[in-house]
Amino acid sequence: MNVNQQRPHQPETPVAAPAGRRRRFDTRRAACGLAALALAGCSAVPLSSLWALRQLDFWNLDPTQIHAMALLPAGVGARPDALRLTLKAQRGGGSAEELEEHLALRAAAVEQAAPEQAAPGTHWLPLAFDETEVARFNAFRGRLEAWKAADGKVADRRFSLAVEPALCSTVAGGVETRKVIVSAWLRWKAGQEPVQVLDRAGLKDIAEKIKTGPRLPACA
Repeated sequence: MNVNQQRPHQPETPVAAPAGRRRRFDTRRAACGLAALALAGCSAVPLSSLWALRQLDFWNLDPTQIHAMALLPAGVGARPDALRLTLKAQRGGGSAEELEEHLALRAAAVEQAAPEQAAPGTHWLPLAFDETEVARFNAFRGRLEAWKAADGKVADRRFSLAVEPALCSTVAGGVETRKVIVSAWLRWKAGQEPVQVLDRAGLKDIAEKIKTGPRLPACA
């Protein structure tokens, strides 16, 4: 799942951009990226969640408050870097300057009740940034803020987010990839009610270019 964002001068409703004009922020795609946990075309994002997800502001986001809860099938676990994120930013024209950072959401202690009771044959996987990842996120955003201060708000800048879930099998013989269905909830503010960002999504819904075999690899 790739998320492409170009910072608008003011928040606007996402629209399809004509050639030669800036592309608006695509909330639906952003939701998919953060869910496999944060942000077209992911049909598994509930329409009722889109308004809440539009309030997610990258520039004022506190990464320590990002908590995701993924509902996974029995026998499915995650590698240490459970959800890998690749953040890229670009500014300028033909000789563009680029920044890239790799982050990971990892299994975390449960800090709040699950959004719903896990059905038989499923279990919850809570995810969050650890201290190292929080520092790297803040450093990356700090570099983007320096760009904004130097170039002005309306300069040509683009942002992208690629997401890759690192799921694995905890049972002998593995789990068939096609049977891996994930639902997920996200919160990014203290005291916030979790927002459902995936509703029974397959791996291809979460990460379009993910390479999957017929079965998940064994968890190390």
